[in-house]
Amino acid sequence: MPQLEEGLITSWRKRSSCVSKAKMYELTYAFPITPWLIRALDQLGTLEYFPEFPRPFYRLTVRDSFQLKGVEGAPSARLIIFRGEVDAICRKIGKYIDPDAE
Repeated sequence: MPQLEEGLITSWRKRSSCVSKAKMYELTYAFPITPWLIRALDQLGTLEYFPEFPRPFYRLTVRDSFQLKGVEGAPSARLIIFRGEVDAICRKIGKYIDPDAE
């Protein structure tokens, strides 16, 4: 399981994908993701956030690149990559989210 430098995403592991050309990964966060951090993802692409669900769900779609799905409060998320590399995408996500800015 690759490790990243200190930040929001600490590691990832490859998962099997049912989408033919997509690569799927399970990301591990350094801490459970908060509503504030979920809303910060809006800077990257189209964010769908459902805080009213029993398990608040979010989905970020960056056109022609990737989709990130997860549950508020969870320490992990699912990343589906259509174009790009996992390490570069994780760095890009981490750049937009600074947990100390809350």
